[in-house]
Amino acid sequence: MIAPFKSRAFLMNVVTYLPHGAIPDVRGFAPAIVAWNLTRHLRFSQSHIICNREDYIRREEIYPGIGRVHRLKEGWIYTRLFKKISRLDPYPLHRRAAKLARSLAPDIVHAHQLEFPIKVFFKALGRHLPVIVHAHVTHRAFDATRGIADKYIAASDYVRERLISQGGYPSERIEVIHNGVDTTLFCPPTLEERGLLRQILGIPNEGRVVLFAGRKQEVKGFHIFLRVAEKLLARHPDVFIVAAGGEPRECAAESTYTARNILRARLAAGGRYFDLPPMPQSQLANLFKMSDIALLPSLQEPQGMTMLESMASACITVSSRVGGIPESISHGESGFLLENPHDADAALHLVGQVLDNLKNLDALRAAARKKITENFSWDKLAMRMENIYFDLAAGHAPL
Repeated sequence: MIAPFKSRAFLMNVVTYLPHGAIPDVRGFAPAIVAWNLTRHLRFSQSHIICNREDYIRREEIYPGIGRVHRLKEGWIYTRLFKKISRLDPYPLHRRAAKLARSLAPDIVHAHQLEFPIKVFFKALGRHLPVIVHAHVTHRAFDATRGIADKYIAASDYVRERLISQGGYPSERIEVIHNGVDTTLFCPPTLEERGLLRQILGIPNEGRVVLFAGRKQEVKGFHIFLRVAEKLLARHPDVFIVAAGGEPRECAAESTYTARNILRARLAAGGRYFDLPPMPQSQLANLFKMSDIALLPSLQEPQGMTMLESMASACITVSSRVGGIPESISHGESGFLLENPHDADAALHLVGQVLDNLKNLDALRAAARKKITENFSWDKLAMRMENIYFDLAAGHAPL
């Protein structure tokens, strides 16, 4: 049912709020990628995005056909003093976002933050609107004193189940909309394209490339990946290893931090290991196109966006049977799943088997690509999201 918003060129005016991460994304932060892609695939809605400024210089930008991005700055000193040490936060980002939203006249608010303070936000806004809270994580328990969202969006069936069973969220208000993939950007390469991309790093066409993409920390299984990479390089002279991603500050407190950095330096000295920084999606897509296998041994994962990008690129995906990952990867059909991602020897054995059978896995690559295009394209997911917008706006009554 579509509400009669006929006074504007667009039927719906949406404020998308992202307190952590900047838009467009530059560091591979899943909520930012999701917010951006859902916004740019809307059909009948005008979106205003309010996000963290992070390293962007411009406070505001207009993207034709998409909408306006407003970026709010939180300085390092402010964050350290008022959010890390004292936790006083005298002028929180959500209050500044509400002040900005007053001038945007939204019909609905879509917040990509599970702990979004609904009551405080709308008090600062001066009125109540339909509100959607997007759950990218599961570790925040339901707290009715923050206010109750009209709808909670879970990034996977796994997230929905955890929100209900462990978080205490109202099941009747939770809907699953998986994270998606830009299937035009993340797509299988031509042989010529693959070869040219490899030339940039000095990797020969006949080489076999194993990729890690994601945050270089324990929860993503980076320490397991490095142990596997070390043995692969020792056993296979035609194997090249590429690892791309950021390393958050909190990584320094992890038990494997020192050992894995020593190992990274030693591997890089051999000339067949490439340690790359975080990349925007446009560049990350090229890494999947030049790789044979993506080894992504996450220890936990609400859904697993990088796995979807790998599958869309027809790169053989080896990941873990944890969290929401099995909702996209069927073992032996569209990728491979590790039963125990902590077991580096098992991961080495499975990757070795895949390397030995690369020429026989074309059907699996095609099945992976098909699964993504049929179930995880942003266009289809955004249509579902937009239907929720209109349903909520049409039937909304103040809580």
